[in-house]
Amino acid sequence: MLDAIPELHYLRILHGMSLDELEQFLAFCTESEVEEGAVLMVEGEQDAAMVIVVEGALEVVTGAGDRELVVRRVGKGEQVGALSAMGLVRRRTATVRATQPSRLVVCEKAGLDALRKTDNPIFDNLEESVLAELAGMLREADRQAAKLAIGHDVEPEAAQGAFARLGRNLSGRGKPGGSPPRVHDIINSSALFPEVDAAVADRLEQVLIPRGFAEGEHLVDEGGKADVAWIIASGKVGVFREVGGERHEKLGELGPGAVLGHVALIDGEARTADCVVEEPCWAWAVPKALVSELVHRRAPEARAIRMGFIRALLAQLGQAYDALARIAAEREHLAESGEKGFFFEHDLTPARLALVGPL
Repeated sequence: MLDAIPELHYLRILHGMSLDELEQFLAFCTESEVEEGAVLMVEGEQDAAMVIVVEGALEVVTGAGDRELVVRRVGKGEQVGALSAMGLVRRRTATVRATQPSRLVVCEKAGLDALRKTDNPIFDNLEESVLAELAGMLREADRQAAKLAIGHDVEPEAAQGAFARLGRNLSGRGKPGGSPPRVHDIINSSALFPEVDAAVADRLEQVLIPRGFAEGEHLVDEGGKADVAWIIASGKVGVFREVGGERHEKLGELGPGAVLGHVALIDGEARTADCVVEEPCWAWAVPKALVSELVHRRAPEARAIRMGFIRALLAQLGQAYDALARIAAEREHLAESGEKGFFFEHDLTPARLALVGPL
């Protein structure tokens, strides 16, 4: 495979690696040539291999027979299966097959684990690639939820109710008392940041900005400009998406240790949802400049934060997919019952597409 190094060096996931680093990575990989129609991964199976396309093309499909749906196409220089190879998901959520004769580079989890110990930059490239992919998936899931959801009326005048809290802060009532929790305490108890050691937590304690929020305040506004991400220290934050007019759909809830607002900082696009305080909370602001520095640096603390962002995106995708499944079920129920003259002629393809999780 080493005679192909000049060609491989320009593939997206291997960008910026030195010749020695690339040779080290390839030593843990195998090269494979497959025919059109060859099945590389099977939905529901447990395996932990990542595939990079050197030449040819693959497709990612879900379902079977007349319910089969192509949800992604993978071309030259792209990868599929990184999350399994990184040990972040256990079962394949879709089937992958070749749509033309293809030349591939395959790397198993054991190989990536060995490379991690050598500080090979393939992990920096993989993590950046996965961050971008997951951010795109979450954005698409939120968009599909807004498209399919019937939604609920916002009642800003009401004294009670979840949707009353979509209103702006009511005269500052309900601010959290006392001092904000320490960064160490929340980071150390969060499942998102197991790699963050005391030195990294000390640095974060110095640069993160604590802020108290009252019930009803917005941490993030849908469609707004992205200049900060947040780590929740206490309380509860609801995630809502506008579905038309004054109607919103609740997509999930976030609590201590969760991250929000990072999607727009990763992909540079507008905010995807309203994040509204449901219980008074403390949160730490993570400035845009710090996110950019951490996402693109080759350093242990940057990798720890990147992996935290990846885990946060996976958790939020799970909530978004649960919301989509519920929304699809509600629409099917209304269509079957004919309630209020509702008519729905649709195979739920958008929901099925978005419900295909990361490989």
